[in-house]
Amino acid sequence: MRPFIQNWLLPPKICNGIESGKDLTYLYLKNDISLIKKNQTLKDRYCGKRCFIIGSAPSIKDIDILKLKKEHVFVMSTFYYHHQFNELSPEFHSNVKISDASTESEKLDWLSAIDKNVNSPYFFFDIKDKWIIDKYELFRNKNLYYIAASIIKRKFDISKITRFYRTNPLQALEIAIYMGFNPIYLHGIDLNEACINEYKHFFNSKLLPAKDPDIDQNDRSKRIQSTLFNAASLTYKEFEDIAIYANNKNIDIVNLNPKSMLQMFQIKNFTEIL
Repeated sequence: MRPFIQNWLLPPKICNGIESGKDLTYLYLKNDISLIKKNQTLKDRYCGKRCFIIGSAPSIKDIDILKLKKEHVFVMSTFYYHHQFNELSPEFHSNVKISDASTESEKLDWLSAIDKNVNSPYFFFDIKDKWIIDKYELFRNKNLYYIAASIIKRKFDISKITRFYRTNPLQALEIAIYMGFNPIYLHGIDLNEACINEYKHFFNSKLLPAKDPDIDQNDRSKRIQSTLFNAASLTYKEFEDIAIYANNKNIDIVNLNPKSMLQMFQIKNFTEIL
C-alpha cells in the first residue's frame, strides 16, 4: 500500500503498526539480532556510580572538560575534534545509526574517522551499520557493542530491540541507565536548533566527515520552520519519556547546561557537582 493512500485510509495507530512491522521484519532479515545478547554483560555494571554525557553543542566550550578526567564519560560521534579529547580519554563512545540518505562512501568516511581518532574501551553502534564495519574491517581489536533499534516502545534494555533514537544523546542516556549509572549528568546538549535555526557544533562544521544535505553552508536548515519545530517536538517528547522513566526508577538525570532546551531534567551548575 502506498504511503499516501495508507495514511488517508487507515487510523494513525494502524499506520504506525504497519511501519513498525515492516521495520522489525527488515531488522530481523538483514541483521544477526543475537549479537545484542552480549549487552547483558553491561547490565548494572556501574550501579550507583555517576557518569557524564557530553554533547558536541557550542556550549561545551563553556566548561573545562579535563575536570572530568577521572569520571565515567560518554561522548558521541565527532567529539574527537575537541582539542582536549585525547587528554580526557573518554570511556564510552556512542553512535546512532548513520542516515540512510548517506552514501556508502560517506558512511565509510564517518566511521573511518571515528576508528582513526577514538580508542575508547567501549564503542556502541547501531546493528544496521555492522555490515559496513565488517566489510571494511573497521574497529579491529576494539570492544564493540551493537544496539538494535526499531519503531517500537523504548525498552530501557539494550540486550533487546528498543526504540530508535532521534539523536545521539538519547542512545547514550538509555545505555547509561541500563549500565546502572546514577546520577547521570548532561552537558553540551543544547537542542535549540529549531529556535535559532542554526546547526552548530563546538568545532567548524566544515570538518564533518559527511555533510548533511538539509543544512546549508551557513549551518542553517533548508527545511521550512514548521518542519523543524515538528521534529524538535518529537525529540523533546523522547527526552520527556526518559525523564518520566528515570523519575519512576529514582534515577537522577541532571542537566548542567543553562543554555539547553532540556528543561524536563533538574538543572544545576557544572561547578556545583565537582
